[in-house]
Amino acid sequence: MINGGYFTDGHSHPIFTTPLLKTTFGKRGALKAQTSDFTFNRMLKGMWSKKYQVSETELAEVRDALRRRNGMLFLHWAAGFVDEHKANGERLNLLKIVEKMHRDVRFFIVGSDRDQFEPRQVRLAKQRVSKYGVDIQIVPGGHMITMEQPQLLTDMILSIAK
Repeated sequence: MINGGYFTDGHSHPIFTTPLLKTTFGKRGALKAQTSDFTFNRMLKGMWSKKYQVSETELAEVRDALRRRNGMLFLHWAAGFVDEHKANGERLNLLKIVEKMHRDVRFFIVGSDRDQFEPRQVRLAKQRVSKYGVDIQIVPGGHMITMEQPQLLTDMILSIAK
Protein backbone atom coordinates (compact mmCIF):
# COMPACT_ATOMS: atom_id res chain seq x y z
CA MET A 1 0.00 0.00 0.00
CA ILE A 2 1.29 3.39 -0.86
CA ASN A 3 0.11 6.77 0.29
CA GLY A 4 2.05 9.86 -0.62
CA GLY A 5 3.70 11.66 -3.49
CA TYR A 6 3.73 9.29 -6.44
CA PHE A 7 4.66 11.73 -9.19
CA THR A 8 6.86 14.82 -9.03
CA ASP A 9 4.45 16.78 -11.21
CA GLY A 10 1.59 15.99 -8.85
CA HIS A 11 2.75 17.88 -5.77
CA SER A 12 0.32 20.63 -4.88
CA HIS A 13 1.08 21.72 -1.35
CA PRO A 14 -0.49 25.11 -0.57
CA ILE A 15 2.01 27.85 0.29
CA PHE A 16 0.91 27.94 3.94
CA THR A 17 1.91 24.29 4.45
CA THR A 18 5.11 22.55 3.33
CA PRO A 19 6.64 25.58 1.54
CA LEU A 20 6.15 27.73 4.65
CA LEU A 21 7.53 25.04 6.96
CA LYS A 22 10.84 25.10 5.04
CA THR A 23 11.43 28.73 6.01
CA THR A 24 12.88 30.19 9.19
CA PHE A 25 9.37 31.31 10.08
CA GLY A 26 8.17 27.71 9.69
CA LYS A 27 11.00 26.49 11.89
CA ARG A 28 10.02 29.00 14.59
CA GLY A 29 6.38 27.92 14.34
CA ALA A 30 7.32 24.27 14.68
CA LEU A 31 9.46 25.03 17.73
CA LYS A 32 6.59 27.01 19.29
CA ALA A 33 4.18 24.14 18.56
CA GLN A 34 6.50 21.87 20.52
CA THR A 35 5.27 23.49 23.75
CA SER A 36 2.10 25.40 22.84
CA ASP A 37 -1.09 23.39 22.37
CA PHE A 38 -2.75 26.43 20.77
CA THR A 39 0.02 26.78 18.15
CA PHE A 40 0.13 23.04 17.53
CA ASN A 41 -3.62 22.84 17.00
CA ARG A 42 -3.59 25.80 14.60
CA MET A 43 -0.76 24.25 12.61
CA LEU A 44 -2.18 20.76 12.31
CA LYS A 45 -5.95 20.97 12.58
CA GLY A 46 -6.27 21.60 8.84
CA MET A 47 -4.92 18.13 8.07
CA TRP A 48 -8.31 16.60 8.76
CA SER A 49 -11.17 17.09 6.31
CA LYS A 50 -13.50 19.98 6.99
CA LYS A 51 -16.40 17.58 7.58
CA TYR A 52 -14.49 15.66 10.22
CA GLN A 53 -14.73 17.14 13.68
CA VAL A 54 -11.35 16.25 15.13
CA SER A 55 -11.61 15.88 18.89
CA GLU A 56 -9.29 17.26 21.52
CA THR A 57 -8.45 13.64 22.43
CA GLU A 58 -7.32 12.96 18.85
CA LEU A 59 -5.31 16.17 18.74
CA ALA A 60 -3.68 15.23 22.07
CA GLU A 61 -2.78 11.81 20.64
CA VAL A 62 -1.07 13.41 17.64
CA ARG A 63 0.61 16.03 19.85
CA ASP A 64 1.99 13.30 22.10
CA ALA A 65 3.37 11.39 19.12
CA LEU A 66 4.87 14.38 17.30
CA ARG A 67 6.38 16.05 20.33
CA ARG A 68 8.52 13.10 21.39
CA ARG A 69 12.24 13.90 21.28
CA ASN A 70 11.58 17.47 20.10
CA GLY A 71 9.71 15.98 17.15
CA MET A 72 7.90 19.11 16.03
CA LEU A 73 11.20 20.34 14.63
CA PHE A 74 11.00 17.39 12.24
CA LEU A 75 8.15 19.16 10.45
CA HIS A 76 10.65 21.83 9.46
CA TRP A 77 13.43 19.39 8.57
CA ALA A 78 11.13 17.10 6.56
CA ALA A 79 9.52 19.95 4.63
CA GLY A 80 12.17 19.56 1.94
CA PHE A 81 10.75 16.21 0.87
CA VAL A 82 9.04 17.74 -2.18
CA ASP A 83 12.37 19.15 -3.37
CA GLU A 84 14.04 15.80 -2.63
CA HIS A 85 11.34 13.99 -4.58
CA LYS A 86 11.73 16.32 -7.54
CA ALA A 87 15.53 16.03 -7.46
CA ASN A 88 15.23 12.23 -7.52
CA GLY A 89 12.06 12.07 -9.58
CA GLU A 90 13.47 9.76 -12.20
CA ARG A 91 14.25 7.12 -9.57
CA LEU A 92 11.17 7.74 -7.39
CA ASN A 93 8.56 7.99 -10.14
CA LEU A 94 5.83 5.47 -9.28
CA LEU A 95 5.02 4.79 -12.93
CA LYS A 96 8.53 3.48 -13.64
CA ILE A 97 8.47 1.38 -10.47
CA VAL A 98 5.08 -0.12 -11.36
CA GLU A 99 6.09 -0.75 -14.98
CA LYS A 100 9.14 -2.68 -13.82
CA MET A 101 7.61 -4.57 -10.90
CA HIS A 102 3.86 -5.01 -11.47
CA ARG A 103 4.23 -8.68 -12.41
CA ASP A 104 6.02 -9.46 -9.13
CA VAL A 105 4.52 -6.98 -6.65
CA ARG A 106 0.90 -6.10 -5.97
CA PHE A 107 0.46 -2.35 -5.62
CA PHE A 108 -2.35 -0.78 -3.59
CA ILE A 109 -2.96 2.93 -3.34
CA VAL A 110 -5.33 4.43 -0.82
CA GLY A 111 -6.12 8.09 -1.13
CA SER A 112 -8.58 10.56 0.22
CA ASP A 113 -11.29 12.23 -1.77
CA ARG A 114 -10.57 15.52 0.04
CA ASP A 115 -6.85 15.46 0.73
CA GLN A 116 -5.94 19.13 1.07
CA PHE A 117 -2.23 18.56 0.47
CA GLU A 118 -1.95 15.97 -2.28
CA PRO A 119 -5.31 15.99 -4.14
CA ARG A 120 -3.75 15.46 -7.58
CA GLN A 121 -1.67 12.39 -6.75
CA VAL A 122 -4.53 9.86 -6.69
CA ARG A 123 -6.05 11.23 -9.90
CA LEU A 124 -2.67 10.97 -11.61
CA ALA A 125 -2.24 7.43 -10.31
CA LYS A 126 -5.60 6.45 -11.81
CA GLN A 127 -4.52 7.89 -15.16
CA ARG A 128 -1.00 6.45 -15.17
CA VAL A 129 -0.80 3.16 -13.26
CA SER A 130 -4.28 1.65 -13.05
CA LYS A 131 -3.71 -0.07 -16.41
CA TYR A 132 -1.06 -2.20 -14.67
CA GLY A 133 -3.58 -3.62 -12.22
CA VAL A 134 -2.81 -1.25 -9.39
CA ASP A 135 -5.71 -1.29 -6.95
CA ILE A 136 -6.57 2.35 -6.27
CA GLN A 137 -9.08 3.06 -3.52
CA ILE A 138 -10.55 6.47 -2.76
CA VAL A 139 -11.89 6.86 0.75
CA PRO A 140 -13.76 9.76 2.29
CA GLY A 141 -11.78 12.13 4.44
CA GLY A 142 -8.82 14.46 4.44
CA HIS A 143 -5.08 14.02 4.71
CA MET A 144 -5.52 12.17 8.02
CA ILE A 145 -7.61 9.27 6.70
CA THR A 146 -5.80 6.95 9.08
CA MET A 147 -7.64 8.70 11.92
CA GLU A 148 -10.81 9.57 10.05
CA GLN A 149 -11.38 6.09 8.62
CA PRO A 150 -9.43 3.60 10.77
CA GLN A 151 -11.91 0.74 10.44
CA LEU A 152 -12.23 1.16 6.69
CA LEU A 153 -8.44 1.10 6.29
CA THR A 154 -8.17 -1.91 8.63
CA ASP A 155 -10.76 -3.79 6.58
CA MET A 156 -8.88 -2.96 3.36
CA ILE A 157 -5.58 -4.20 4.77
CA LEU A 158 -7.17 -7.39 6.10
CA SER A 159 -8.84 -8.10 2.76
CA ILE A 160 -5.47 -7.76 1.01
CA ALA A 161 -3.76 -10.04 3.52
CA LYS A 162 -6.16 -12.91 2.78
